[in-house]
Amino acid sequence: MSSNLIAPPRLVGHRIAGGENDPIDAALFEYLLAGNGLFVRAKRREFAVALPLSVQKVSGLPNVSTGISWAKPRISASLWQGILSHAQQKHTSSDFKEEVYLIYWDRVLSEWRWRASGRERNWASTVADDSMPEYAECCIELHTHPPGAFISAEPTIGTNWVSSGYSRSL
Repeated sequence: MSSNLIAPPRLVGHRIAGGENDPIDAALFEYLLAGNGLFVRAKRREFAVALPLSVQKVSGLPNVSTGISWAKPRISASLWQGILSHAQQKHTSSDFKEEVYLIYWDRVLSEWRWRASGRERNWASTVADDSMPEYAECCIELHTHPPGAFISAEPTIGTNWVSSGYSRSL
């Protein structure tokens, strides 16, 4: 009996750098040992990211670039202004409710778009409505905080480091 099984994607990868621009093959993320350290890397259609886990030099291996490499144009200032205006107008300090915003690449319009996506709640809507089609396409998820809120620079439980600005998974 012949088998026509399709090999499942490699979810997590481990590789040693062979060049400065080695492709990212793993479906979720990969660890890359390079001349300038150990990195965790991931990609999606809109961007790829390489974050250093260790900056210990490794002789004989090529260095790799760190940070985000965008495959789409920069997100415009007007998009950010639209989100800020919405947040300021919809939830005043006397009637504040946290809100979630999704930033996604619209494939039909070929441009960055945003949408408020919080589920309706009494005091917060920071749980995104995952039934929205934009939720599946979202690259950046951000939310507002009430006046006087303490914002920690450390990620909280459930935060995914392999994400854009502490947002959802790549």
